[in-house]
Amino acid sequence: MIRKPIRFIIPALRYILKNRVFVVLNLLGLSIGLSASLLLIQYALYEFSYDKFHKNSDQIYRVRYDNYRNGVAEFESAAAVPAVGRAMKENFPEVLEFAWAYPVKNGFFKVGVKSFHEDKFQVVTPGFLKMFSWKFIHGDTSALSQPHSLVITESCALKNFGTTDVRGQVIQYEDGTEYTVQGIIEDVPGNSHIKFSILVSADVMYPWIESLPREIWTWYDFNTYIQLKEGTDPEKFDIKFDKWVSQELADFWKKSKRRQYFRLQSIEKIHLYSKLSQESEPDESGNAKQVIILSLVAISILVIAWINYINLSNSMTWARTREIALRKVAGADKKHIITLFVGEALLMNTLAAALCLGIIELSLPGFSDLIGREMSMSLLGDQAFWIILVILLTLGSFISGIYPAMSMSIRKPVEIITGRQVGFRTGLLLRKILVIIQFTVSIGFISSAFLAYSQLHFIRSIPTGIHLDQTLVVWGPGIEFDSSYSGNDRNFKNSISNLPEVKSITTSNSIPGIEIFLSEILRRPGEETGMIIYNLSVDEEYIPSYGLDLVSGRNFHPIMDNGKQSLILNVCAAKHLGFTSPEEAIGEKLIFMDEERTIVGIIKDYHQMSTKQTPRPLAHYYNPRVNTYLSVKLKSLNINETIAVLEYAWKEHFAGVPFEFFFLDEVCEMQYRMDKQINKALRIFAALAIFIAALGLFGLSTFTTQQRSKEIGIRKVNGASIMSILLMLFKEYLELIFISFLIAIPLTWLSVQKWLNTYEVHIKIQIHVFLLGGLIVLLTALLFVSIQTIRVANMNPTKALRSY
Repeated sequence: MIRKPIRFIIPALRYILKNRVFVVLNLLGLSIGLSASLLLIQYALYEFSYDKFHKNSDQIYRVRYDNYRNGVAEFESAAAVPAVGRAMKENFPEVLEFAWAYPVKNGFFKVGVKSFHEDKFQVVTPGFLKMFSWKFIHGDTSALSQPHSLVITESCALKNFGTTDVRGQVIQYEDGTEYTVQGIIEDVPGNSHIKFSILVSADVMYPWIESLPREIWTWYDFNTYIQLKEGTDPEKFDIKFDKWVSQELADFWKKSKRRQYFRLQSIEKIHLYSKLSQESEPDESGNAKQVIILSLVAISILVIAWINYINLSNSMTWARTREIALRKVAGADKKHIITLFVGEALLMNTLAAALCLGIIELSLPGFSDLIGREMSMSLLGDQAFWIILVILLTLGSFISGIYPAMSMSIRKPVEIITGRQVGFRTGLLLRKILVIIQFTVSIGFISSAFLAYSQLHFIRSIPTGIHLDQTLVVWGPGIEFDSSYSGNDRNFKNSISNLPEVKSITTSNSIPGIEIFLSEILRRPGEETGMIIYNLSVDEEYIPSYGLDLVSGRNFHPIMDNGKQSLILNVCAAKHLGFTSPEEAIGEKLIFMDEERTIVGIIKDYHQMSTKQTPRPLAHYYNPRVNTYLSVKLKSLNINETIAVLEYAWKEHFAGVPFEFFFLDEVCEMQYRMDKQINKALRIFAALAIFIAALGLFGLSTFTTQQRSKEIGIRKVNGASIMSILLMLFKEYLELIFISFLIAIPLTWLSVQKWLNTYEVHIKIQIHVFLLGGLIVLLTALLFVSIQTIRVANMNPTKALRSY
């Protein structure tokens, strides 16, 4: 039993030792291809694993909210109204549980005399703990059922208490309300579309929300989830609920000329497929098309590696013809020859797999930075990883070993010994087809990489309409709720505005780069309908500090606008309201927040989030007491000293409140994180694909020059130069590259165009990008073919003739 496999292992090892150069090239190509593929496949599996750690993830859905007015879509939101979840639970037996979560971006808490800030703070209904599978360290799913209780994560507990056993500890919110910690859960997994550090029950913090009569069907800041009974069809439920809500809100819709739709989204698909406004974590949203692209890149690189192995193996197969002939003369049958070659391929693939594990371990830190996800060697403990690896090994061994095995097994010993090239043309044709595939993929990768870079450069070159440079943003102290800090905000602003290092300071409830969640209905007096508009509260320094361009009217003024009766709209909002020009809008009255306000200014449209999206209608209203964010514009190059001065002033005015800050450009850069990742990944893996394809090309050129060495010798005897021989051989590869170029253009064009369509603004695909990709492949082919051809052409022609 043992001797039988040894009969094939020993010749394989002998072959490896005898042909070390080719074996190293094969191992290099296979291991790099396998490593790149496994890393990308692991990343794809991680992206598709989002929210599947919940026990009943296939039964949990988020309610998306689409609003139409006069038949025109106003918005499509991930956040719904607070009434919808309870309505589903109380009126439809298919719904087992419901919950909503209201994110609070800036929450201040106190533990004793120590204050801390949390931006991952959510107000939730009790079902939030029951529906989702959060892992409790202390406490259970009933932790929020007691009055004035809250739940915190392990990291939050360690940060503020130094231990996780903190049940019973009291934490004070910024409004003075005290809450008792009743539960500690493990940190939210990275593959969750919901992130939080603190949970507080809505029944305690916002008990008035559920009692609102009509606003609960229009105020849509609530991420709402339901759990359906097993086997319930979500699409049929959507139809059923739409029929019910159409009857319930018929009068309201008719009066307001609106139509509301509430549709279910599987939580397993939110991360990759949902691109709505007010996503839970917009900076972390994935892109299914990008993941699919990288998955195809993984498969393509692996296919190139296998093709490379076939070409290199075949270039050496003809050197083993006499060995195969002797085996056949000695009685080896077709099965024996096939087993020999497939066994060698299995051994090579196994060695490549072992080498690839080392490559993966070395490259994981860089790969984690590349994709923006923390990956580790813990994947070795993942059963799916080993299943994929075994499948790839088996498939790769069969694919890469079966062709050379079949080509040799069908030949007769006399044909091999006499050198008759039966089936040579057919074999060469197949090898050319394989190289065409390599060239096609390589040209596609290079062209895609250039197009991805062009798209990133394009969206980054679009003017944002807002000045972001040298802006330090400090989390506000929560003084709107804490009377002990009354007046300190104005004193702090005055004290640092006089510093020579500071250009200006402004306060607001939102900043560029962060999605605005607050919305209101804006309408003209006498009109029953209006438009839902996102709004932000600012002081009088916001517009000049951020360099917003006033195209008509004036800025806010602390005396003229102290009664909070003024509005500044952007051009987009003015157009939506029907004003034909910015000048026409100045002085006009609008109903905003249920009170009449006057338009005092119109500003040029700017990109609040990123240039990937077109500007949205925005309304700015004056509030000198707003303090969520303090934006400090710096002119000093010595940033560290300036920050130290600001921190000192902060502690003087807000003792006990942590001085927490960030730079605005870093936040805005997060909007382009996924684009930069796909761009960099395509460049790196395009380079790998070319490298591996070049190894395969080296194999084919080696084989071709060996087969044509007699012809080359005769040409040299007749006076042919090395350059003429090189051009003669390279013409064949030029033909292959041209065919690959023609195939690569439509395939790449279609796939890249689908990716570009995910952007609201994007480049137009230009043909020169494909020409550049083809040129790079052409030069690479010329280099590798030249190396082998020149080596053979420099040989003594008598030696080549004697070998035949």
